[in-house]
Amino acid sequence: MTSSERDGEDPRGRAVYEHLVEVHALYRRELAKLRGEMAKWSADPGGPDRLADAARAFSDQRKSDLRLNCLQFCDALTAHHSVEDTQMFPQLRDYSAAAAPVVDRLRMEHEKIADLLAQLENTLRRLSGDPSLVADAARALTALATDLEAHLDNEENSLAGLFGLR
Repeated sequence: MTSSERDGEDPRGRAVYEHLVEVHALYRRELAKLRGEMAKWSADPGGPDRLADAARAFSDQRKSDLRLNCLQFCDALTAHHSVEDTQMFPQLRDYSAAAAPVVDRLRMEHEKIADLLAQLENTLRRLSGDPSLVADAARALTALATDLEAHLDNEENSLAGLFGLR
């Protein structure tokens, strides 16, 4: 028996937790980049009536890249949550009876984030035909970022507790 096992820490749990934290760090970095680019695009240079002018001034290529990067981020996050829902969460339930309420809460958070992802994706898809939706896209990305950051923190803290890592 290792010292970490004697102390109540599960080495397999630590490995799962550390991998999850690394993956979440990637999502946090990408989200920060997207928010920075979106802020450049949606910057209001002189009042609400000039927002459309700012959107037109933003290079078409950068708009297209940002839109595509946001959509790819949405797809990747959806896949990540799908893996957690179908693989990790059932294993957590088997690991410990104490995991059930944690898994239920995390699944509810996934559902809320899925709704926010759908709102952002819908706005981004309409954006190519209507540049005036830039502010809507920025608000949708901010709403997603706020909930996603809270979810990632909650998931990490919850799993640390389940695996005896705090």
